[in-house]
Amino acid sequence: MSKPRFAHPAARGESPHQFMGAPPRSSELARQLRRIREEYRDVPHLRLTPSGVQRLFGLQPLQCVEILEALLEENFLCRTRDGLFRRSDKRN
Repeated sequence: MSKPRFAHPAARGESPHQFMGAPPRSSELARQLRRIREEYRDVPHLRLTPSGVQRLFGLQPLQCVEILEALLEENFLCRTRDGLFRRSDKRN
Protein backbone atom coordinates (compact mmCIF):
# COMPACT_ATOMS: atom_id res chain seq x y z
CA MET A 1 0.00 0.00 0.00
CA SER A 2 1.46 3.36 -0.96
CA LYS A 3 1.98 6.13 1.56
CA PRO A 4 -0.16 9.25 1.18
CA ARG A 5 1.68 12.07 -0.56
CA PHE A 6 1.83 15.39 1.18
CA ALA A 7 0.48 17.44 -1.68
CA HIS A 8 0.41 21.18 -1.34
CA PRO A 9 -3.16 22.45 -1.93
CA ALA A 10 -2.01 24.35 -5.03
CA ALA A 11 -0.75 21.06 -6.52
CA ARG A 12 -4.28 19.69 -6.05
CA GLY A 13 -5.81 22.72 -7.77
CA GLU A 14 -6.98 24.23 -4.49
CA SER A 15 -6.13 27.52 -2.92
CA PRO A 16 -3.84 26.93 0.06
CA HIS A 17 -5.66 29.78 1.79
CA GLN A 18 -9.20 28.46 1.50
CA PHE A 19 -8.72 26.28 4.58
CA MET A 20 -6.73 28.72 6.68
CA GLY A 21 -8.89 31.82 6.49
CA ALA A 22 -6.07 34.31 5.92
CA PRO A 23 -2.97 34.04 3.74
CA PRO A 24 0.04 32.74 5.66
CA ARG A 25 2.68 35.34 6.37
CA SER A 26 5.69 34.53 4.27
CA SER A 27 8.02 35.71 7.03
CA GLU A 28 6.40 33.25 9.46
CA LEU A 29 6.78 30.42 6.94
CA ALA A 30 10.42 31.36 6.34
CA ARG A 31 11.04 31.44 10.10
CA GLN A 32 9.50 27.99 10.57
CA LEU A 33 11.47 26.55 7.64
CA ARG A 34 14.70 27.96 9.10
CA ARG A 35 13.89 26.55 12.53
CA ILE A 36 13.16 23.06 11.20
CA ARG A 37 16.28 23.03 8.98
CA GLU A 38 18.39 24.03 12.02
CA GLU A 39 16.94 21.21 14.12
CA TYR A 40 17.61 18.63 11.41
CA ARG A 41 21.18 19.96 11.02
CA ASP A 42 21.75 19.86 14.79
CA VAL A 43 20.38 16.31 15.10
CA PRO A 44 21.71 14.52 11.99
CA HIS A 45 19.83 11.24 12.49
CA LEU A 46 16.50 12.86 13.34
CA ARG A 47 13.57 10.96 11.85
CA LEU A 48 10.04 12.18 12.54
CA THR A 49 6.50 11.30 11.55
CA PRO A 50 4.34 14.15 10.28
CA SER A 51 2.60 14.28 13.66
CA GLY A 52 6.02 14.29 15.36
CA VAL A 53 7.06 17.31 13.27
CA GLN A 54 3.78 18.97 14.15
CA ARG A 55 4.25 18.38 17.90
CA LEU A 56 7.96 19.20 18.07
CA PHE A 57 7.57 22.51 16.26
CA GLY A 58 4.09 23.46 17.47
CA LEU A 59 2.57 23.54 13.98
CA GLN A 60 -1.03 23.40 12.86
CA PRO A 61 -1.79 20.43 10.54
CA LEU A 62 -1.99 22.48 7.31
CA GLN A 63 1.10 24.48 8.28
CA CYS A 64 2.95 21.22 8.82
CA VAL A 65 1.92 19.88 5.41
CA GLU A 66 3.00 23.09 3.68
CA ILE A 67 6.39 23.06 5.42
CA LEU A 68 7.06 19.36 4.80
CA GLU A 69 6.17 19.77 1.12
CA ALA A 70 8.55 22.72 0.80
CA LEU A 71 11.39 20.80 2.47
CA LEU A 72 10.75 17.77 0.25
CA GLU A 73 10.68 19.91 -2.90
CA GLU A 74 14.02 21.51 -2.08
CA ASN A 75 15.52 18.08 -1.28
CA PHE A 76 16.35 19.10 2.27
CA LEU A 77 14.20 16.25 3.61
CA CYS A 78 13.17 12.93 2.18
CA ARG A 79 10.54 10.45 3.27
CA THR A 80 11.51 6.93 4.29
CA ARG A 81 9.54 3.84 3.29
CA ASP A 82 7.95 3.80 6.73
CA GLY A 83 6.76 7.42 6.41
CA LEU A 84 9.40 9.19 8.49
CA PHE A 85 10.96 12.47 7.44
CA ARG A 86 14.74 12.60 7.58
CA ARG A 87 17.52 14.72 6.15
CA SER A 88 18.04 13.97 2.47
CA ASP A 89 21.28 12.64 1.03
CA LYS A 90 20.50 14.55 -2.21
CA ARG A 91 20.64 18.06 -0.79
CA ASN A 92 21.15 20.90 -3.27
